[in-house]
Amino acid sequence: MVLAAYGFWNRCCSIKEIEQNWTSITIYNHTNYEIFNTVPNSQYSIQVLVDVNEKNTTQQENMIDVLTPPSNPKTEPLLDPEHPIYITNNSIFVQWKVDSKNCSKLNGFLSQFYIELKGKIDNILQIRETKNNYISFNDLKSNTPYELKVFIKTHIGYNPEHFLFVNFTTKFENLKPIEDLVVYKKSLKNRMVGFRWSYSQDTNLDGFIVSFDENLLINTKTVNIIPPQKCSAWPEYYCHTFYNLSPSSNYTFKIKPKSIDYPEGGKVSSIYFNSIDGLPDSPMNIKTTEIGNTTISIAWDIPWIFNGDLKTFIINIEEIASINMDTCCISIAPTEIPVYEELPTYNHTVIHFPQR
Repeated sequence: MVLAAYGFWNRCCSIKEIEQNWTSITIYNHTNYEIFNTVPNSQYSIQVLVDVNEKNTTQQENMIDVLTPPSNPKTEPLLDPEHPIYITNNSIFVQWKVDSKNCSKLNGFLSQFYIELKGKIDNILQIRETKNNYISFNDLKSNTPYELKVFIKTHIGYNPEHFLFVNFTTKFENLKPIEDLVVYKKSLKNRMVGFRWSYSQDTNLDGFIVSFDENLLINTKTVNIIPPQKCSAWPEYYCHTFYNLSPSSNYTFKIKPKSIDYPEGGKVSSIYFNSIDGLPDSPMNIKTTEIGNTTISIAWDIPWIFNGDLKTFIINIEEIASINMDTCCISIAPTEIPVYEELPTYNHTVIHFPQR
């Protein structure tokens, strides 16, 4: 009878991580034995004890060390939680670490890391190798999906079946400032002001960060987030009306766009204004739309700037010529058209127009 025992330690692990669990086997009537499922790149210590079942026979002992050959790694890197992934509109930074619990699965000596980055739209593949445990890629396309694979590479090579996988999409472009910011209406009596502005980069927009500086000498700033609401009268622009302003005559209004990718907002635009009402602009693009025997229909566009609170339009019609100049020119009383909402275009028909 032969008593055999063996234990091993992996050459890639530290001393604290060495496995030395001994396995004992009893062998009858044989002088050889094959050990299966060995770990690559590991040193095995094999001890053989001979027992001839005689009480007075001295045991014979033998010990040998065997090194198993290396192979491709059977483990992959892990994301480093202390250094989170950082993604911008044109770059990514990833840091990882080797799993110390699976150091024996390296199956060889770590040499470097093999990295693949592929665009999921154009399928362009970028390949890099590094000895560092981090990588950054720049000059990526904004708002574009990518997939990143990080392989452990030993002196034998890397295993295409074991890799750290990162699926990500770059952020949208940096937010541009708004344009054409203007105060288009205001009312000191009603403590109201309305702003209008344009913004072309609205595909990922989810709001605007606004603030009022009511006093330049005292910090009285009020900050709010408003939704991206288009103007009812100018559909290509954004509008917002603020009420219950403090009774101050001068303000500085600041506004910047925000998105999910950039919750702190982009570049700031500002405008300085007072709350004193002024004269409105004239209605735009006045034209007749229909002329009847006793009626005239007219249409006009909303004024670009109200200055005050838009309440009514006043229509004045004056006869300036006639076929019979002896009966020219009659006087027509002004017509007031109340304004209940801001619309791109208004229209009105003057009826009972005198017939000649």
